[in-house]
This record gives sequence, structure tokens and C-alpha cells, in this order.
Amino acid sequence: EWHAGLAEVLDEFRALHGVDAPLPWSTHLVEDEGWADRWKEHFKPLRVGNHFIVCPTWEEALAGENDHVIRIDPGQAFGTGHHETTRLCLEWLETYDEIFVRQNPSDPKPSLLDVGTGTGILAIGAVLLGWREVVGIDIDPLAVQVAAENLTVNGVESRIRLATTGVVQILGPFDVVVANIQALPLIQMAGSLKEKLCPMGHLVLSGILQEQRDMVVAAYTDQGLRLKAERPAGEWCLLEFGPPNHGTNGSDG
Repeated sequence: EWHAGLAEVLDEFRALHGVDAPLPWSTHLVEDEGWADRWKEHFKPLRVGNHFIVCPTWEEALAGENDHVIRIDPGQAFGTGHHETTRLCLEWLETYDEIFVRQNPSDPKPSLLDVGTGTGILAIGAVLLGWREVVGIDIDPLAVQVAAENLTVNGVESRIRLATTGVVQILGPFDVVVANIQALPLIQMAGSLKEKLCPMGHLVLSGILQEQRDMVVAAYTDQGLRLKAERPAGEWCLLEFGPPNHGTNGSDG
């Protein structure tokens, strides 16, 4: 039956592209060699920044006394730490935390809204740094399910609130809003993300290709925010915005 279906698809392809000659094809059986788990061979513990180690749940991490180990089983969600944009965001969290603690040792730790939480990796990282209120949202229910499982593995399920709601429905404001998604939704959400910021808050955006940078910057400066810092990584970049009168945090090394 599926042979007939494949033949029909090929006929439609030929008609669509004006191909007169028949397209040769064949089928053969492939034995199950554990393809569903084969990718795990390439997901190894990874140091990010100075103190984060992102470690798959099936591996052991060689961690030092001051390291923060984030244990992740990504399932079908985004966020293993191996992508440049995830690393950029984790490095930003670590740098900001170091500066915040150094300058405000007696103040409560910051709050965080993680938009497009995926595996929950950024939310977990913030909690391991001791941040006081962390919320992770994702429009994909499967991603939120994966994130919930990772929260449990890391023992932080009581310290992070997860939701499949949109940004508008989340009660704020937050000291830091981080969104590692894609340029187009970031542009569309500019007003909503700004509304979730504290008056002196930090808005951190990634998932942006270098060629898309100017469009994203324009969308957020139109909201009255100022580009404070940016970091490149390959073809990607991270952008940090804040109020017009707010100085940089030194994270744009």
C-alpha cells in the first residue's frame, strides 16, 4: 500500500516540475540499529562560560567545586548548550550574575522570564546561580513537558514556574527577560517583551542571524529601548537592550 502512495507522490512531482521521464526508485529494508538513540553518542558534557557544565542525563560530568551542572535530556526540544545561541545566553547570565553580585551583594538576586524555554536550560541555569524568581514559557506543550522533566532531574522543580501561555498573559515585571527564539517572532513580540521588563531591567535576545540584526535592533529601539551590548558567535548574535538612561553591564566582551 505504501508503495502505491510513493508512486503517487512521484507522479505528482513529475507533473509539478514538467518531468516526462519516469523517476527510478527502489526500496529495501533497513534493520533497526537504534537510530532513535544514535544521536546521544554525539551529545557530551560541555563547559559553557567559566562555571556552567551542560551534561546529558546519561553521562557523568567532571565538575569542580564552583561549577554549576545542568543535566539535560533534550527529547525533541531545543536547548542542549551546543548551539551558539544557547551558549551566548548562558554566558550572559553568568556574566551578569557575577557583576550583579559584586555590585549589589546585599540585594535579592534577580528575577527571570525565559521566553521559549525549550529544554529549560536557561531557567535551570538561573536557578543554579541562585536567582529568586524564574518563569519559563513555551508555546510548544511538548517542550514544556521536556522542560518539566529536566527541572525534576536537576532538583529545581519547586523553584521554576513553567507555562504554555504567551508573553502577554504572564504577570511581570522581571529584572531580566531572555528570549532565544527567532528574529521574526522577536520583532513581532517587541512591545510585549518590553512590557515585562522592570524599569531598569535587561532584555536579552538571541536566535538572531547576523544579517537579521539591524531589523531586530530597529524593532526594539522603536519601543524606546537602547541597544546596550551585543555578542557575536559565528553567524549568530546576542543583543542586550535596556532603558535609554541605563548604562551597560559590561557583558559585551
